[in-house]
Amino acid sequence: CYLLRIADLIDFDNRRTPLVVYKLFENELKKDKYKKSDEEWKKQLSVTNFNHVKNNREQRICTIVFDANVYSSAVCTSLFEYFNYIEKEIIEIQKVNSNEEKFKFFIIPKVEQHIEQNGFDVKPLIQYVDYLSIANILVGENLYNKKEDALRELLQNAMDAILLMKEIKKEVSYTPTIKISVDEEFLSISDNGIGMTLKDIEQYFLCIGKSFYKSKDYHYNYKPISNYGVGFLSSYLLSNKIIVETTSYQDSNNQINLELNRNDEYVIFSQKHLDVSNHGTTVKLVISDVLKVFGDIKEIISFIGKNF
Repeated sequence: CYLLRIADLIDFDNRRTPLVVYKLFENELKKDKYKKSDEEWKKQLSVTNFNHVKNNREQRICTIVFDANVYSSAVCTSLFEYFNYIEKEIIEIQKVNSNEEKFKFFIIPKVEQHIEQNGFDVKPLIQYVDYLSIANILVGENLYNKKEDALRELLQNAMDAILLMKEIKKEVSYTPTIKISVDEEFLSISDNGIGMTLKDIEQYFLCIGKSFYKSKDYHYNYKPISNYGVGFLSSYLLSNKIIVETTSYQDSNNQINLELNRNDEYVIFSQKHLDVSNHGTTVKLVISDVLKVFGDIKEIISFIGKNF
């Protein structure tokens, strides 16, 4: 029964979901009520290999292998989650001990994945987490008295970015600017500060508990305002979804975009070439989530006025 369970899990590819059949129901599947079904079809359509077991007969070990070609970050994330599920199932099965050699499992739990991501890059957030630093931060007293204080943290981050940019540029023509705007979907905090490179994002912004301003890469006189070091984590107090658009002054034609969701262990990367040189960062929070904390726009304006 264990072998049947694994066989059922890895029977997952585009032979089970022929494209010609999907095309027959494509318009119907685009409806909101069939969103989950559409995602399941696309997941299996993206898997391109049919033999999912790689054997090493000499060592009596086999590996589960999946190849995929993906054009949607949502489908890619869903694939990662499915492969994680397979890995957990294999681990659970291997916990069942058998005295007979012929019944023992020799399957490597880690699924070998070859996923071609087109137009985006989905990476697990877990690789950026410094657990010891998180523990030290989260057990500290009075990190945030109220959820509203997370907005103060975001504005302090923006202020650090523009004041450091002012020191770096040393130009009279540079006007440090922070813009806060609201539309039907988002509350956006934009600055024309230093921005971030991919290295900055991966080594500091996404590494909870680590700060660029306290790193060996920081060699400026400016002393930062923000000091909690929780990065984007504080934004989840205000919004279940966070979008970040950033362009470093060191690479002013390359905009890096991130999408993070509170209940998702993956972060979605994409990049965009800018025809006009620019630098700075925009953080977008879902306005309907923000208003559950603040109540209305006037309350947000009042909070900013009191704190800045």
